Amino acid sequence: YNYSGDLGEWIHVAATFDGTTSRIFVNGTEDVSASYAPFNIGTTSGDLVIGAVGTIQRFNGGIDDLRLYGRALEVSEITDLYSNASNIARKSDGSAKGQIIDETQLSIEGSGTDALFGFKIYPNPVEEQLHIQLNSREEFPVEVVVYDMMGRQYINRSAVPENGEIVLDLAPVRMAAGTYLLIVDQGQGRMKQVKFIKK
Repeated sequence: YNYSGDLGEWIHVAATFDGTTSRIFVNGTEDVSASYAPFNIGTTSGDLVIGAVGTIQRFNGGIDDLRLYGRALEVSEITDLYSNASNIARKSDGSAKGQIIDETQLSIEGSGTDALFGFKIYPNPVEEQLHIQLNSREEFPVEVVVYDMMGRQYINRSAVPENGEIVLDLAPVRMAAGTYLLIVDQGQGRMKQVKFIKK
């Protein structure tokens, strides 16, 4: 591809193939394309390898939020993914390292001095009210954001915990059943994420 950005910056890359044309998009914009005689992608018993060609040409960098689709995305979908990906985990223009520290299904807890910035959620799966239990009992504003797996934003609000807990009422948000990404920004550059399931 033709992009030559600075090292140490997050870059959104999307590649599509519709059976005849392959396109590479960098930061939401088509960068290069190539056409081929029509063919279908075959199957193989080998492993899918991302970030290397077999055991050589290994990618030197970080890969975050990798997605595979069973179809070629439309340009508008790629643009939307790029725009929302920038909002999900890249609030800072600083280094790519350390902005999202951990991800698990049920809890995010740091170690050492970072332990104050961990949190747990329950219940998971959830029907109407998602409880976010912070490790700290301090009553300072916390930014809470919820996205679906397509990058669509459902909740973006500031909340002050009561007794170390925030309760998100999902009933009025009209969220379909599925997997969602919860991002909790507790300030001081501490932002963490966890997935949860909405019934």
